[in-house]
Amino acid sequence: MDLVHCDALPHADELLYSYQARIRLYFAVRSPKSLIESLYENRSVAASWVYPSHLQKLVDVIPTSTKLSATKLIYQHTLFPLAAFFMPPVRRRQVEALMLSEKDTGSHVLSGYAANKLPKLQYLRYCPVCAEEQRQRYGEVFWLRSHQVPAIQFCYKHNVKLVSCTSIKKGLHRHEFIPASTCNLDTREETSYCEFDKVISIACEKLLNNTEVLISPSFAQWTNYYKQLARSHGFLKGAYVDFEPIKEKINAYWPKAILVRCRLSINNKQTSWLHSIFRKHRKSFSYLEHIVVNAALSQDKFNILECIKMAGAKSKYLRTYDSVSTFSTTSSSNEVKEDKSVWKALLKVYTPKVARRHSAAMYARLYRADRDWLLRINEEHKETRITINNRVDWCKRDLAIVKSLFNVITRIDADLSLPRATKRWLMFQLSNTSTIEKYSHKLPLASMFLSRYAESVSEYQVRRITYQLLNNRHPHITRRWFLLRASGLSEERMTSITRQFLEDLNEMLPTFDFMFPALSTAD
Repeated sequence: MDLVHCDALPHADELLYSYQARIRLYFAVRSPKSLIESLYENRSVAASWVYPSHLQKLVDVIPTSTKLSATKLIYQHTLFPLAAFFMPPVRRRQVEALMLSEKDTGSHVLSGYAANKLPKLQYLRYCPVCAEEQRQRYGEVFWLRSHQVPAIQFCYKHNVKLVSCTSIKKGLHRHEFIPASTCNLDTREETSYCEFDKVISIACEKLLNNTEVLISPSFAQWTNYYKQLARSHGFLKGAYVDFEPIKEKINAYWPKAILVRCRLSINNKQTSWLHSIFRKHRKSFSYLEHIVVNAALSQDKFNILECIKMAGAKSKYLRTYDSVSTFSTTSSSNEVKEDKSVWKALLKVYTPKVARRHSAAMYARLYRADRDWLLRINEEHKETRITINNRVDWCKRDLAIVKSLFNVITRIDADLSLPRATKRWLMFQLSNTSTIEKYSHKLPLASMFLSRYAESVSEYQVRRITYQLLNNRHPHITRRWFLLRASGLSEERMTSITRQFLEDLNEMLPTFDFMFPALSTAD
């Protein structure tokens, strides 16, 4: 594929996945691997919807006449801006570097996308009205990135419900860029709309289409911002945040159905996301969590970009002691020394927690007199605990996964047209794919099953040849060159086992000439 004459630019708000799919359509590339080899000089790049990688290589390969830059691709044609402004500056630069580099993994994990609790899309989506407008204006349909935000259910421009394209499932076409023009898109319109969906849509649109240079606030700045936000609404009890009125305010503003759909239901636990976001920030919070809190408290004045600017203007530092202020004590130095000696003696017998129970008054005196010394000596004598998580019966879960995999194998056994049944493909046929990937070391039977039944390259090539021989009724199907082309194979990439299969087939087929003529190598 010669990209020298590729002058196509991505459309406004077009997903980078869609841009590469259109390149495939323009050059009529049938093989997915041929496309990624031409674009990236690599045959293992994944067709990611969210955080694609190898972007610097992509820009280097595509001609400079298209005026593309890798940074422009990241911020104008991927979903990265939804997370970029809410992670610390250092991590933001690290994720950008991973997306530019030729590493296949890392950006989804480092950005928090893989671990966050927000819903994730299983299918690409589109708006029927937008699709028709694209067809009339550009003569083709493409995937918009604003339609791939999981929290958005409706098209912001037309108030039409987004439709899932079920023919493109996440994980099923790992290396294939599928153009929207080749999909059978449903044109039915459903115009039911919710004003709270619009609040989320407007905020996400501003994040995705922001043209200002925004600096990502640090954890300390976000902590100070939310402390000030609670103070401005009178939700403080002294130095502490009163969560009950905040919880009531959010529940009164947001419908319960939307919070459940976004997996942001609020409970009374001290570890809930709402409690954490108003405490000292030790991790990044998602764009949806920021939108839910700020929209409920600011209401008509809510602007997500202004919230980010205000957080970035806060101090980059926290007080040395958040909740405890230092003050002089009336205790003499001799009394403090005596307390320290007694406390050291207690730590030789008990752990710091148990020693504090025995001598609470002494602990309080030392805390006020010399906090740094107390914390340091407690740290030296702290108890090391080995936590064993017995909440999950991994043996039982291992057996259940193997049974489900056997059902998958039984169901697909007779279907020769399916993609290659790799380990990953088999895992994606189950609902708990991430569990198998993450805890494979605890699932020996499932790992053994996947190693045993995963289809090798040779088996897949033989199956493709068999499928063409059984189903393709073209008069030249028995000619070697035509059979290889119909099967998507070539002499260079054919394995030795596949080549031996063709030779054996060529010797065997004359005995069945009533079904197939002999395989011919002639043109």
